[in-house]
Amino acid sequence: MTDNETIICKPTSWFLWRAVLMLAMFGGFSAWFAYDGMVGYREKNLGFVMNEIFKEAGDTFEEQSRDAELTAEAWTEYVSQQMADMPEDPDKVLPEGTPPEIAWPEILKDYQTMKDSGYLPLWEKYTGEREMDAEGIPKAIHDAGSIQTQKTLSAVCAALALITLFFLIRTMGRKMVGHAETVDLPGAGEFRYDSIYRLDKRKWDTKGLAVAHFKAEDGSEKRGRIDGLTYGGFKKEEGELAEKLILRIQANMSGEVLEYAADIDDEDSDTSESSEASGTEESEK
Repeated sequence: MTDNETIICKPTSWFLWRAVLMLAMFGGFSAWFAYDGMVGYREKNLGFVMNEIFKEAGDTFEEQSRDAELTAEAWTEYVSQQMADMPEDPDKVLPEGTPPEIAWPEILKDYQTMKDSGYLPLWEKYTGEREMDAEGIPKAIHDAGSIQTQKTLSAVCAALALITLFFLIRTMGRKMVGHAETVDLPGAGEFRYDSIYRLDKRKWDTKGLAVAHFKAEDGSEKRGRIDGLTYGGFKKEEGELAEKLILRIQANMSGEVLEYAADIDDEDSDTSESSEASGTEESEK
């Protein structure tokens, strides 16, 4: 690549994949929370109510059978008169269309099964016919507050998904471009290399970030962000375009370059330790 050849740093696959994954994650969580808030929790609550009916029927049958000789006719009559204990605010916690009162299911009138095996076979048959998740019955009712929380979380995740989509679309339409005498950075616009009076590269080696401080044509001081991970990248198979751009900027600018001088810090630390050791030896003498 010659000095006059234009360096074009487009959005990297690293950024695009990360943004798409975040978009999918937030979108998925939003749909999940929305389903639980509008459908899932309500259906589980209905399952809880029905399960409580069957457990109560089993306890009652056992109690009545123990106290007296319970007949099939008496049990059938008893079941036909029973209603479920409804939760507080049923219209807010149960599926839409659920009646305000729920009678005990007809299947509980099966006297012989109740006598031989208890209520569990009837519960399994009841849930199987209605394709209910018998294993997913909650231990307690999901109250209206819990349901509202799911809706709120869905809205938050949806907002995060929209924000992610906004940045993805915006970044897709941007790029860093290094011309022969000028550089064009997203958010900063195009300016000359020789207008840069400071290049901060202290985060370049670790995060691929640098900041170019330059003087605009009107004399004002401005900054341009150089994001190598988002634009251009550092992969050899893709030309290491971000690294080439920063090298061109550094070669053509007239100001100072700030870099993280780890080696100098280490030397100062070693010198300090040596001085302390010498001082200790002299004190011992």
